[in-house]
Amino acid sequence: MYTFILGATADDVETCALALKHHSQSWNGTAYADVRNEGTHGASTLDPTHLPYTLWSWVPTEYMWALSRAWGRNVKDGARLPDEFQRVLAVIKGEDERGMLG
Repeated sequence: MYTFILGATADDVETCALALKHHSQSWNGTAYADVRNEGTHGASTLDPTHLPYTLWSWVPTEYMWALSRAWGRNVKDGARLPDEFQRVLAVIKGEDERGMLG
């Protein structure tokens, strides 16, 4: 997740896409005690529905929305998630006039 955050903060879409493509980590821990600082045990560290608030708040809004939208479109595997993320982000940034087709 940290590579994704660095890419998003630098407005580097390619770094974010690489982080999504080569991701295989999940949150560890034994309890869900502090939602501000802990991810959900066993969930992917890139799943936006399981991020701790502290990490969520570090990601620029357009990048977090694009990740959430791509994740929600059920493209969670490493092959399709980066492409969908890039497509959605291009629409947000006005670089893709096709809108949200497909």
